[in-house]
Amino acid sequence: MKILYRTHRVIMGLFILTTLFGCATANLTSLPMMPPQSKLQPKTAMDLFVDSITYQGLVPGDATARTEPILMRYLYNKNYFNTVMGSENSSEVSPESLRIKVVVRPKEDHTYDWLITWPAVYPMPLYWPFQSKKGFVSVDLQCELLDNKGSLVSRYELSHREDYATKFYGFFRTGDAEAKLVTCYESVFASLADKIVSDKKVAALASRVPKMTASAAPPKKMPVKPAKEPRPKPVVVKKEEPVKEEPEMVAAVATETPVPRNVDFGKYYALIIGINDYKHLPKLKTAVNDARTMAEVLEKNYGFSTKVLINPNRTDIISYLSHLRQTMTNKDNLLIYYAGHGWFDKQAEEGYWLPVDATQDNEANWVSNATITSNIKALSAKHVMVIADSCYSGSLTRGLHITQKSSDYLSRMAKKTTRVVLSSGGLEPVEDSGGESNHSIFASAVISTLKENHGVMDGNELFSKIKRPVMVNSDQMPEYGDIRKTGHDGGDFLFVFSQK
Repeated sequence: MKILYRTHRVIMGLFILTTLFGCATANLTSLPMMPPQSKLQPKTAMDLFVDSITYQGLVPGDATARTEPILMRYLYNKNYFNTVMGSENSSEVSPESLRIKVVVRPKEDHTYDWLITWPAVYPMPLYWPFQSKKGFVSVDLQCELLDNKGSLVSRYELSHREDYATKFYGFFRTGDAEAKLVTCYESVFASLADKIVSDKKVAALASRVPKMTASAAPPKKMPVKPAKEPRPKPVVVKKEEPVKEEPEMVAAVATETPVPRNVDFGKYYALIIGINDYKHLPKLKTAVNDARTMAEVLEKNYGFSTKVLINPNRTDIISYLSHLRQTMTNKDNLLIYYAGHGWFDKQAEEGYWLPVDATQDNEANWVSNATITSNIKALSAKHVMVIADSCYSGSLTRGLHITQKSSDYLSRMAKKTTRVVLSSGGLEPVEDSGGESNHSIFASAVISTLKENHGVMDGNELFSKIKRPVMVNSDQMPEYGDIRKTGHDGGDFLFVFSQK
């Protein structure tokens, strides 16, 4: 009896604590869907950058990454600014641009109707149906609008609140709280966009920016879709064909860097992987063609020795990486190109490449970022670059600080250890087609840029040239950065034109 009595007291105490702290709380980052993309032309030549988004409160760690592209799309759809870009593009800020810094405070609170709810505490916590509660959700948003010198232009404070109620199993359900949160976010995002474009101070600044002619004006840069919620099945996201915009007109062509004779660039090797014919996953259309064309361009234009793996399994990929570890020297350069399925496990915070024998529910044949990273770290090669054209490929990167090019830039870059990755997207799904000559949009941009180069082009220059056409023709945001924990020492990968 004493044991039973004590057990009852423990159970009762646990459910009282559960009740006091709330058994079910709404996800405070229940964000709205990405709004449809506007195709209208901008009214001004001024650029806008989302400098930072800060959440205050207990929210998931990826809230900022998911919020930024959605807020960018709301601002973009006002058709006011020439470009609307994210924090990773801060190096491209023009003298006439504006920045915004945003602080978001989501909140949820609720109370119970104890007259009918108390049996749910004890003794019928799971079975008592009348666990009535009511509450509210709200989103407060503060925004500072700054000019390019950091001076305050305007400050905005916005708030939206929605009430909600749950009559059945209130302890274990949030009712429509999360749907109401979506409404709150939609309201403050839309209101912020309205306030910025209707601000007289912004209009005065915009009037000072020279209008670009049709021949010189670049197309608008478009924000991308947020990363989709995981799990657990890797899929190819089928999308409608992208709407074609007017051809980009460039006012002037950048001067290419000539190949210096006094710099030893070393030997160049490439591992090219393309997978179309998946055994257990949806087949792809363009990955193999992308891989073969990439190998051809690297061999013909840059003198690479290439190894092409078509539809390899996990063993094929790991075995060749092991071979490279044994054969490469500290004077060599290695490029690894991957076109195939990718997946990001949000719970484990781990990205994967999916070989031809990968299955949906078993990770045994997947190639993790950790495996790729450890192999790259162990390579003796001086420069290593990964180009990944797959979903969620941005999980390999972190931010890369790009230094200004001095007269001895190429000589310094050729000597420094480099471990970098160029990915077709961040944590969003990417297009499997849509580019020219049966290529993906990303692969088409990379291949075209490599073909057009006749000097020395570093990885950052390649990234800057392919980013705009990829963003214009898709919902992807390419990324470029150093590979985490692999010994990157501030160098950059160099593509040296050497036509055979």
